[in-house]
Order: sequence, then structure tokens, then C-alpha cells
Amino acid sequence: MPAIAWPRPDLLELSWAALAVCCLGLMILSPSWETIPFHVIWISLTLLYGFRVWGLTTTGIVLGVVAIGSGAVILRDTFDGRQPWGELFEVPLLAAMFLAMLWHARRRVHAIATVKALAEERASLLEQEEQLLHNVSHELRTPVMIARGHLELLDRRLSGDVPELEVAFDELARMERIVERVLLLARPSAQTGSSGHRSRWSRSSRTC
Repeated sequence: MPAIAWPRPDLLELSWAALAVCCLGLMILSPSWETIPFHVIWISLTLLYGFRVWGLTTTGIVLGVVAIGSGAVILRDTFDGRQPWGELFEVPLLAAMFLAMLWHARRRVHAIATVKALAEERASLLEQEEQLLHNVSHELRTPVMIARGHLELLDRRLSGDVPELEVAFDELARMERIVERVLLLARPSAQTGSSGHRSRWSRSSRTC
């Protein structure tokens, strides 16, 4: 059975762990002042989570260790009469506040991931659209060039003004202008243009 790969703590997390251990020691050594290190542990944990946003398993383990450790010290002092029993309610209250912050932090992470996924999807669609426009323009340009070459050969053989050839040349020129506009649209700068620009291009292409 493969072992579970736990993430290695970084310097900030190790520093917080050292701070939490020191504060827990102060709570044990100075019961009359234990409120201050107790709140330092919970506040620093909340700040740390805002920067790290661990997974649910790691968060549950850390939250459980902090709640049990700090709660056990307060429970010992209440039995010894050095703290009122009301101090025990601080542990679930601060844990509830931490869970509320956890919910907001995970919502933020989920929102960022959603925005990133949508941005990547949009970039992929733009790339596919650009490739499609290039392919279409290439498929249009090739037959236009071939038709123009044959018409020019026919025009040399006839050696005269043929109205039908002039109409054909005009239509080919019109198709070439449309292809050039398609190529212009396929450029990355044109892909990010406004919809009004595209609508103007559509109107102008119909009038070519």
C-alpha cells in the first residue's frame, strides 16, 4: 500500500508551529496570563491559513491539534480553580470563527480556479478560431489564384476586350479582397477586437 505523501511545511508554517508551541508553553507556565498566548495561537493560525489555504485533511488535523491542545490547558486550569469555567467556551467560539474564515477562503480559491479555467477555455477557443480562419482563407485563396491564372491565359489568347472576362476578373478581385479581410481578422490583434469592429467588417465585405 503506497504511503501518503504529506506536503512539506515551509518556513512560514514552521515559524507558526514554533510560535504555537511557545504560546502553549506560556499558557502552562502562566495560567493567570494564558488568555493572551491562547488568542495569539488562534489569531496567528487564522492569518496563516489566509496565506496558505491547506487541504481539508491538513486543515482538520491542525485545527484539531490546536483546539485539543489549548482546550486541555484551559480545562486543567478550570479544574484547579485558576480559570472560570466560562473560558472553555472560547475554544469552540474561536474554532467556529476559524471555520467561517475557512469557508470564505475556500470560496475565493474556487472562484479563482473557475476564472482561470474560463480564461484557458477562451484562449483555446480563440486559438481554434484563428486556425480555422487561416485554413478557410488558404482554401479560398488557392482556387482564386488558379482561376485568375487560367483567365489571364484565356485573355491573352483572345487578344481583345471580352466583357465576360472583365466581369470574371472583377469577381475574382472581390473574392481576393474578402480573403485578405479574413486573414486580417485571423490575426491575434483582431481576435481581441470589439464586436462592433466585426460587424463593420461584415457590412464592408458585403459592399465589396
